Amino acid sequence: MMKKQSFDVLFFSMMVLAVVSVMTSGCSPKQAAVAPGAGVQSKASDPVAIAAQAFDHNPTFENAINFGLALHSVGNHQKAMEIYQTVTINFPRASLGFNNLCAEYNDLQKYPEAVEACKHALELQPNLDLAKNNLAFAQSRVQMQNARIDQLREEAAHGKNRDSAAIDLGLELYQRGSYDQAIEAWQRVSAKSQFYAKSMNNIASAYIVLKKYDLAKQALDQALKLDPSNALYRNNAQWLSTASGGKVTASTPSGG
Repeated sequence: MMKKQSFDVLFFSMMVLAVVSVMTSGCSPKQAAVAPGAGVQSKASDPVAIAAQAFDHNPTFENAINFGLALHSVGNHQKAMEIYQTVTINFPRASLGFNNLCAEYNDLQKYPEAVEACKHALELQPNLDLAKNNLAFAQSRVQMQNARIDQLREEAAHGKNRDSAAIDLGLELYQRGSYDQAIEAWQRVSAKSQFYAKSMNNIASAYIVLKKYDLAKQALDQALKLDPSNALYRNNAQWLSTASGGKVTASTPSGG
């Protein structure tokens, strides 16, 4: 699977932090200090908890942005993305919300979504250089991703290691949110392959995301039958149960 170029993402993300902090609070966010040997942070000194409390008490644009920045600073890009998605809905004319959403998508390697978010930011504010940079980064990664997918399609169809290529192809497609195509790729893996259990687990994951829980159970049951002690498969069994509200549960043979 294509490796994330963390330096470029970090560079653009730090630019987000600098620009947003000037426009909102007037200073860069600072991590609260912890006394040597303390080992823990109280909720009162936790910047994420402080930002969350401020946002819950008064969900203004500024508080939402600050909450997103706090989450970003501790690497919680998934939650930061969700906050910025809310920002773009509640403040649809704010280019900064779309730019920050773009940056979080980049951190999560969701490059097609990043492209759309940054394009929207530039529609609202054409001279926002930060969004231009984030857009260029996302577009370059989309091109790389497309080239990688084309290569893996060829290898999965005609290469010597077809099953391995099919696993990697599915992962690339899953990462970009093409869940049905990912399932199709994983379904190519031979039942006699060493990768078969992995492919079934991956198929189950995609079906869970698509809320097709019965199909997820069928695939996950096969994965667990082949490798009942696999921690990842068992975790996904719990995910299936939680996602379906307990209505669908995978069979988990003893063994781990």
